Amino acid sequence: MTITINSATLFLTFVFNVLLGVFVLLRSKKQDAGLVNNFSLFTLFLSFWIFCFFLSSLTINYQVTLLGARLTSIGALFFPLHFMLFSFVFLEKKIKISYLMLLYLILGIICSASISTNYYIRAVEIAGNNYDYLVGQYYYLVPFLLLSLMASGLYAQIKAYQLQNNIRKNQIRYLFFGVFVALLIGSITNIFLPMAGIRIFNFLGPFGTVFFVGFAAFSLFFY
Repeated sequence: MTITINSATLFLTFVFNVLLGVFVLLRSKKQDAGLVNNFSLFTLFLSFWIFCFFLSSLTINYQVTLLGARLTSIGALFFPLHFMLFSFVFLEKKIKISYLMLLYLILGIICSASISTNYYIRAVEIAGNNYDYLVGQYYYLVPFLLLSLMASGLYAQIKAYQLQNNIRKNQIRYLFFGVFVALLIGSITNIFLPMAGIRIFNFLGPFGTVFFVGFAAFSLFFY
């Protein structure tokens, strides 16, 4: 096992997101419980997603690398879900429990299929300290759902933007900037380049979340 620049970047990104999530949780006020809980779950699943990339990047052996690659589906589906819920709570919008339970059930089924079958990741190829993966027939369903859930949260904020006071408007601007940078990096390195068969920059997608989490925490809890 060799620590490469890729794996070191992923590990430091993982640590940063975990520490910031814990810091926000410890510094938050009781009246912000709903907002903080969803932010914490968002950072938890996001950190798990990054850790799975890190696990794969270590290329310990074939099974570990394959497991890490397949487990990324859990974080990739549940962190955008909690971003959407985070956005709704921030805007004081309500979501039906039955709808939330249905979302959890659907995403849970997709995750189970992603981990235990070849539909998401069919196999991995290890060459020295690098690895590549062979995608399954439903691989792109995960990034599609990721972007859809993120878009739902962003749409809710765009729709409510003009109705907010100046402080809330500035908070939304900071949040949007962080999301834009993270999605721009992640879409290029983890969706569009892999579609062209280029996956050597995959580690930069998770790194982009530093901007996302950092600006989200600053805008909503420190601004």
